[in-house]
Amino acid sequence: MTQIAKPSVNGWQFLIDFDRPNINKLRFIYGSDIDLPHGLPLPSFFVILLVMNLLRGILKGKYAQAVLQGLKPCMIGIILATGVYMTLHNCFPLVQGAKADLRALLIVVVLAACMAMYRTLKKKKLSPILLIIASAMLGILIY
Repeated sequence: MTQIAKPSVNGWQFLIDFDRPNINKLRFIYGSDIDLPHGLPLPSFFVILLVMNLLRGILKGKYAQAVLQGLKPCMIGIILATGVYMTLHNCFPLVQGAKADLRALLIVVVLAACMAMYRTLKKKKLSPILLIIASAMLGILIY
């Protein structure tokens, strides 16, 4: 483990470990560790910005719009299939001797009931972000 001692910052002394490439690990003297990503997402972000600027005019064409409209149901199907697969394999494991995870099944049932009640009472769809937040809260409470 290669460590370089740095001077104290506001009274905190720390060491930088260069164990893994592209990630600096700050190890404070008091024992807590903080991983700092070293610019990993920035190159891909800039490439996406560049491509979007280059393709801005092309995406407004009627053929590009037709392709995008055709891809929309495919993406919905892929996401739905992934959700069903994860739900079935997390609630009902296929390993012999493994029992069904009733807590995970309870979370799925509660979320489905909340989504159905919201749709019937408010006559509109429940935000997926709210469902994700609710599932996180239920997971923290139940597990």
